[in-house]
Amino acid sequence: MAQWYYAEGPGRNVGPLTTEELAACFRRGQLMLDSQVWREGMAQWQPLRSVAAELGLDATASATAPMPPPLPGAPGHASPRPGAPAIAPAPRGMSRGTIIMIICLAAIIPMLAILGILAAIAIPAYQQYTSRAKLMEPIAAGDALKPLIERHLAEGRCPDNDADGFQPEAAYASPHVAGILVGEFDDGTCGVEVRVRGTGNSRMDDHAIWIFYDGQSRSWGCTSDIEDQLLPERCRG
Repeated sequence: MAQWYYAEGPGRNVGPLTTEELAACFRRGQLMLDSQVWREGMAQWQPLRSVAAELGLDATASATAPMPPPLPGAPGHASPRPGAPAIAPAPRGMSRGTIIMIICLAAIIPMLAILGILAAIAIPAYQQYTSRAKLMEPIAAGDALKPLIERHLAEGRCPDNDADGFQPEAAYASPHVAGILVGEFDDGTCGVEVRVRGTGNSRMDDHAIWIFYDGQSRSWGCTSDIEDQLLPERCRG
């Protein structure tokens, strides 16, 4: 049975879920068609839309909003009341259209300044978010090997890429993963080293994420040589 995960936000993956549970999340509105999902066997995270058929979901939706009736005086509507002059006399002084234009400009100019300030704040924050999102694929690839590593640890040894069930380092390559090295770290813990590539960010490409098993606490940890501000919270520090 397929085990699904979906990205709920920066550094937070929800799962594992069955196919039925993932489909139910979509129907409840927890997921959108653009939400990123992953299951074992997929090379990388994909939008829910691309696997909708596999989940038995309808990836198309359309709705036609009713058109409002034409405004009075619009083409095809009733003509002005009888007796009204065909052409109104031109008003003296500033025209009504000019006054409206001045009022609009007075409102728009301060708004443009506010939008510029908001953009200066939001764009760097968005860039950090997208950078962290690109790290979800390497981290998920390392997380996928946890059960197999734990199985070998239960037999009393830390596996490497040549151990049963594992592949050569380069065989794990994907758009954002250069390779995964399995083995024992210098501090005696066991885990994987995931090399990052293809993010377009020099502060992340060619860097490593280490996912390791702590035998004393019997829990998994994550660390990296990438700056904390670009990492999900679980891998910082």
